[in-house]
Amino acid sequence: MKQLQPFTITGGQVVTPAGVIAGAVRCAGGMIVAVGADVAPEAGDAVIAAKGQLVAPGLVDLGVFAIDKPAFHFGGITRAALMPDQSPPLDYPSRINFIAKSGKPDLWVHPLAAATRALEGQQLAEIALMKEAGARGIATGRRWIADSGVMLRLLQYAAMLDLVVVTHAEDAALVGEAAATAGEIATRLGLFAQWVHLLAPKLSEVIMSTAYGMFPESPAATGSAPGAVPPPKPTPEAITFAKVMRGLHW
Repeated sequence: MKQLQPFTITGGQVVTPAGVIAGAVRCAGGMIVAVGADVAPEAGDAVIAAKGQLVAPGLVDLGVFAIDKPAFHFGGITRAALMPDQSPPLDYPSRINFIAKSGKPDLWVHPLAAATRALEGQQLAEIALMKEAGARGIATGRRWIADSGVMLRLLQYAAMLDLVVVTHAEDAALVGEAAATAGEIATRLGLFAQWVHLLAPKLSEVIMSTAYGMFPESPAATGSAPGAVPPPKPTPEAITFAKVMRGLHW
């Protein structure tokens, strides 16, 4: 996306490799040209006042199952790796090529190639051709590879192509159709959220919205240095809310 005018973001908490600093960021020609506490707007710059908010690079979501551009923009996500279990699966170079070209220039979508044909865990897909088409990695999506021989060949092939393999850490033979892990904790917490969402979806949204407003942000979420600010203590109301709504978010 062509930048029409240089701009400087001032008065922000800038996230840098060395940590969060108070300073400014200046951009010109579509690139970041200056970052630091001593950066100031130049003549002709548009000035954006951050007012103490975090100024960070675009976030990269390494594993999404759908592309929602408005949600990504709202959350600050500029790049996303798309899992292969789509409809149809990303197991052909033409499908990889189509996904790799979508979303630009304000959102970059990096497809992950299906490890096996149709994600069935039996025959390796044309991974080399999919890499040429734009695949940035290999993934099994929500599926798994039961055959150790297939997995071994996949890892060898991926190492030869210098591609990362993202596998679903789950044994389908053990999981079956279960919705929760059997045991004391699962029994005690219950599946309150599933029932609320099934019987009253709007009520579920109200409960979650109330929770977000009731619990304060952690020091990490506000950009404070580790140990600089003590973690906030929950109020008695918040503790009661969490106990009553067990299984929903706690």
